[in-house]
Amino acid sequence: MEASTSAQDSPVVLVSHAASDRRWAEWLAWRMQAGGFEPLLEGWYAVPGVNRLRWLNESLVRADHLVLVLSESYLAESGASLPWQSIVNPTDRRVRLVPVKVDECSPPGLLAGLVTIDLVGLDEENAAATLLSGLGATIRGSAVPTVAPPFPGVSFPGGRPLHGGADVVSPPRELPPATRFFTGRQQEIAELMSGAEAACHAAVAGASVVLSVHGMAGVGKTALALRVAHDLADRFPDGCLFLDLHGATPSVDPIEPDAALGELLRRVGVPGAQIPPALDARAALYRGRLAGTRTLVVLDNARSAEQVLPLLPAASGCLVIVTSRRRLAALDEARSWHLAVLSPEGARDMLTAVVGADRLAGQDDATTQLVDLCGRLPLALRIAAARLRTRPAWSVADLADRLADHHDRLAALADGERGVAAAFAVSYRDLTGEAQRMLRRLGLHPGVEMDTHAAAALTGVTPAQADRACEHLLDVHLLLEAGRDRYRFHDLVRAFARERAGDEDSESLCLQSTGVLFDHYVSTAAAAVRTLFPTEVDHLPQVRPLYVQPRWSGDRQGARHWLDLERANLVRVAAQANVHGWRHALDLAAILFRYLDLGAHLTEAAALYTDARDAARTLGDHAQHAHVLTSLASISRHQGRYADAAVHAREALTLFQMIGDERGESRALTALGIIYWRQGRYDEALTHNQRAFDLCQKTGDRRGQARALGNIGHVHWRQGRYILAIDHQQRALELHRLTGDTRGQAHTLGNLGNVYCHQGDHALAVDHHRRALALYLTLPDRNGEADALTNLGLVHHAQGRHDDAERHHRQALDLYEEIGDCNGQARAHNGLAEHLHTIGHPEQARHHHALALTLTLATQDSYEQARSHAGLGRALDDLGNHDTAREHWRSARDIYAALDVPEADEANSALKMPISTKRTSRIPASGLTEDHGPSPPKVHQSPSSHPG
Repeated sequence: MEASTSAQDSPVVLVSHAASDRRWAEWLAWRMQAGGFEPLLEGWYAVPGVNRLRWLNESLVRADHLVLVLSESYLAESGASLPWQSIVNPTDRRVRLVPVKVDECSPPGLLAGLVTIDLVGLDEENAAATLLSGLGATIRGSAVPTVAPPFPGVSFPGGRPLHGGADVVSPPRELPPATRFFTGRQQEIAELMSGAEAACHAAVAGASVVLSVHGMAGVGKTALALRVAHDLADRFPDGCLFLDLHGATPSVDPIEPDAALGELLRRVGVPGAQIPPALDARAALYRGRLAGTRTLVVLDNARSAEQVLPLLPAASGCLVIVTSRRRLAALDEARSWHLAVLSPEGARDMLTAVVGADRLAGQDDATTQLVDLCGRLPLALRIAAARLRTRPAWSVADLADRLADHHDRLAALADGERGVAAAFAVSYRDLTGEAQRMLRRLGLHPGVEMDTHAAAALTGVTPAQADRACEHLLDVHLLLEAGRDRYRFHDLVRAFARERAGDEDSESLCLQSTGVLFDHYVSTAAAAVRTLFPTEVDHLPQVRPLYVQPRWSGDRQGARHWLDLERANLVRVAAQANVHGWRHALDLAAILFRYLDLGAHLTEAAALYTDARDAARTLGDHAQHAHVLTSLASISRHQGRYADAAVHAREALTLFQMIGDERGESRALTALGIIYWRQGRYDEALTHNQRAFDLCQKTGDRRGQARALGNIGHVHWRQGRYILAIDHQQRALELHRLTGDTRGQAHTLGNLGNVYCHQGDHALAVDHHRRALALYLTLPDRNGEADALTNLGLVHHAQGRHDDAERHHRQALDLYEEIGDCNGQARAHNGLAEHLHTIGHPEQARHHHALALTLTLATQDSYEQARSHAGLGRALDDLGNHDTAREHWRSARDIYAALDVPEADEANSALKMPISTKRTSRIPASGLTEDHGPSPPKVHQSPSSHPG
């Protein structure tokens, strides 16, 4: 058929269609125009409210021909009841009616008798050929699409035969385009590609290969599945199908399996009239159509395994990729991948892809903050990037500032068409009431992780019930797994949970649940400490009964493990309790004192004791206030902040004296004595420790007496009075043994080892340090362990056992750095440097002495500062830098002289020695083990309280 090229002479055609067939009408018009025709599109719905018969008559005035897009929808829209005989005379060549059938329908009357162009079941190529061959005249019109519309019909091989018996061979290619902003995920893509290949090789007859990608809302499951599907498409010559199951689509119900099968069957060429009504029959027909083919099927956004199972082909050559927010555990044969949020690098790459590198240039810190605030969630990053792209006046920091307010963060991560909160809301909607309540309560948790017992306390249910609800939330990716029976939130899900709690639960209910949770933590922490330190329970506060009996009840290892896991939560509970004016911080400070002290958890201890101090001030509890200040003094001393430590200890001493607490007063005096000793104020250290000893004798506190005696021995040892030092340390050791104080015994054994080392009895010194180390390891006491190691390093250095010396110093340095003990780091650096100098590495020795000096200048530890200067003098002399070396020797001499210690002699000798004479080192008097363990704080016997 030849198409007319003269628009002036061409007759006009009216293409009439139902509202639901607009896609067909556009495709027909496009094909007509491509073949040289010019159609005019119209539709029943185009002029609502107008009499349809009149509308049709008026439209035909402008047309010579009428093409009907014939379908069930068209007939349902009054098409079947129109008096076609009076409108169109089939024998009148001026107005010719041409029905084009696009689905299985049964037109009545005149329409049934007309010659119809039948496109049902044809693929696009054959449908176009059939359409053009069936049109017998040149047609002219307007209003056709400006770009090629997609073919709405079947594109799967095996459709109905054309005239002449040839089968249609055109496989379906239905994959939506992959996003052009897809970044990262290279490891996940490789794993899925590899999994698909391995699974295909291992496939058995009668079963398709299934890959399941699950993850939280907005994490990019569909984007990843499509990327992989496009990469795999060439391997599946029989077609690629894509179906959105709407398992988590706002305002859209999930597609039921029978409806999904009906849709898939139409796409593989089964006419609607041939699709059976029953689910099992549809599934059987679907499997039969895909049998023997290599077809890729993407089932996106599945709600459940039950929705997916009937849609799985039985052909081993087929591959199915399923995405879901749930873990589809019932897909037994599926290979499952959990898709997590993007890596920091991948998240930055996504921002860069959307907004451009120029927009982010010079804003690295703000970009990192923005990535963190979006939780590296692709949906949140895309929305944030879109906001930046449409607001050219904003910097990255401007947007980050808006997102930093967690109250408005979810609102800010929405752009009208999509939003993070809306994505989460669909998952929330599908939860059971029990799981919804659990999500809201967990949003009240102040920490990052929580276990099932905490979840039970928050919701007022049993641990078994809490476990079921948490596992449900885990399955739908509203919770993440943090360990056995432990869970955590993604930051944005936590914000959503808190919003839900604020909207759906009363403030009083939220406070009551929070109070029960905090009581649970306090009671369980007290039980753990009683298990670990059964001889130190007198100071523990009265607490509420346990909400639930812990699994580790009575097991020391289990108790310590629980405290290690929950340490961060306990600190956050203390901080949050202060917001409400509760006393949990005070109780936790008293309960956790020994655990934090032995574990050298300095950062957490500082935060907890600071919160406890603030709570004591608010509540007007002077005794608690004084004890917490003494604990803060100990932490500040370990961190090398001697000035702060002294302020805390003096304030505690004043409070203890004011309330008449002599035991507390002795504790504060001991704390001040150690601080002054560290600062090189030996006379004041001696005076304060002697006062402490006298008070402990008066009150009958034998543990306090032992600590004071040991600290007095420190002063005598440092100033070279070794006989007095040994006497005081041995008296202290005897008292520690009488009171069963293992840690005190370890301290004293180490102190005696230091004295013996300086007396030259190295074998006896090693014996004492090893015994001390063994006791520290049994406690365990990490700070004491580090002290024992560096002391052993000093003795081995004196013995010439250089390998052992270096090993022990480096082990001690690693521990001190891990703990955050600046004093210990300086001692270990100096000890290691002295060893390195002795074995002929002056440059390395200089480096470590310089590090020690930097630390001691910050801590004001006079002795270790002088030791660093002396070491630098030796190393620089060996390196030939004699002028700078003398400056360091002078500094060492002046500090040692002020301290009145024997090491001043070495510095004087070095300064008098001619430059040409090689410096030789002596054994430094630097080892120590001070008494780190003041008695635990006593508290008033008052229970925890909470509102409600």
